[in-house]
Amino acid sequence: MRISDSMRLDAIVRQQGHLKEQYANASRVAATGAKIGAPGDNPVGAAQSVRLQGALDRIDAFRESIKTPKGDLDQAEGALATAGDLFARAGEIALQGANGSLSATDRASLASEVDALKTQLVDAANTKGQAGYLFGGTSTATAAMDAAGNFLGNAADRTAEIAPGVSAITSVSGALAFSASGGRNVAADLDALRTALISNNPAAIAATVSTLDASRRQILAARTDAGLKSNRLDTADAAHQQTQLSLAAQRHAVSDADPTTAYSNLIALQGAVEQAISVARTSLSTMSINKFG
Repeated sequence: MRISDSMRLDAIVRQQGHLKEQYANASRVAATGAKIGAPGDNPVGAAQSVRLQGALDRIDAFRESIKTPKGDLDQAEGALATAGDLFARAGEIALQGANGSLSATDRASLASEVDALKTQLVDAANTKGQAGYLFGGTSTATAAMDAAGNFLGNAADRTAEIAPGVSAITSVSGALAFSASGGRNVAADLDALRTALISNNPAAIAATVSTLDASRRQILAARTDAGLKSNRLDTADAAHQQTQLSLAAQRHAVSDADPTTAYSNLIALQGAVEQAISVARTSLSTMSINKFG
């Protein structure tokens, strides 16, 4: 079969168009770094990319839901550490005040220090975090303790979903830390020490040593609980981060082009286009000679 000039011209035009399309796509990939410019370029890959991005978005949401309570738990642990130190000092004051050589004036001075410790205890109990008052249970809008040391919150736990279908307690119980629900009314134990000091009663002062230590250990237990809950959130966040890295790598493999490969392909296609143009010019020149020669 004889190949006519028109057939050769059609073949050249088709080849030029195909190469230009490939070159345009390679230029887009090299410029954007994305393998898929539109869903039609790779329907299966586009669907997979959307699915992976959705999973990444869900993980982002879980990590965000962990961030605030994690910060609040760490803050609660710090406040409880402060409260524990206050009771350690109160125990020292009780031992000092029980010394029979102290005068009534000395004990009155120690009672003033106990007043300051109680004020600091109330401040620690009323610590606020990003979600509100930390130790009031679900009552986060009002202070957990009044100035007299009465606990005003509730014993309910705050929770957050930290993974699909998995919830965690994200609060520390102020009721267990500061009120008789945990075994001791810690503010009342400070009041008992102050009263004994003001009364200048060494025996009554000595009797508060064990109750103050019990209050300190009660607060320490709450602090330990805060640390354990914070660690659980850390573990959940670390697991999410690992999953996130894995999904991001999968999405990168589906959607993102390797820069070196993309630019190498672009350069190769540029050379192919230039060569095709050169061949087309030669072919068209030959056709003209054959037509007019």
